[in-house]
Amino acid sequence: MPNRPPTISDVSFEETGPYFVGQKVHIIATATDADGDQILYKFFIKRSSGLWEALTGWEKKNWASYTIDKLDYPSIDIKCQVRDGLHSLENSFDDEETASIDISRASLVSVTPSLSSPQANETTVLFTATANKTMNIRYRFWQKGPGTGDVWVDKTGWQTGNSWKWRTLYCDVGTNQIKVQVADDPVLWDDADTEDREITLSYTIT
Repeated sequence: MPNRPPTISDVSFEETGPYFVGQKVHIIATATDADGDQILYKFFIKRSSGLWEALTGWEKKNWASYTIDKLDYPSIDIKCQVRDGLHSLENSFDDEETASIDISRASLVSVTPSLSSPQANETTVLFTATANKTMNIRYRFWQKGPGTGDVWVDKTGWQTGNSWKWRTLYCDVGTNQIKVQVADDPVLWDDADTEDREITLSYTIT
């Protein structure tokens, strides 16, 4: 019986989804060689550029690690090629498998004040944000109103805590806006891309 090339049946992430921007994952391939020959693997990704990028060269291990970044949102394609060196040419492959993976990112579900608007000045109000994930996430709270000269002021910087306590003052009397932002990694924050990652509330102080 002539020697047969290896075949690949699956390529996927080892970790269970959902998968988030900033998460490290392992791409695993399942392949077999009916003749027991050594299988070589080569892994690729295709991001927003639309081009396949090699993650590895030809290697004996059937996995590759990868850290998801913002260019992978909202989906990424992964591919693995296999060869045993006995059939296809050196710059080619015997078989390949691809898969499309949905990528999520931190997004805000709600922002809730401990006291409903309006409230008198000299009142403490706690604003609490709820996101679609709880680990490896950062929040930032802003205020804009009479007390800030009607310009946005960052009140917390990026923090792991999902709440901000506002002690209202006489200078805050009037209409205020409270803005909350969320990010998987503050380094990846983009002011031009705030969809689902920013919520603004109107809050009145009397």
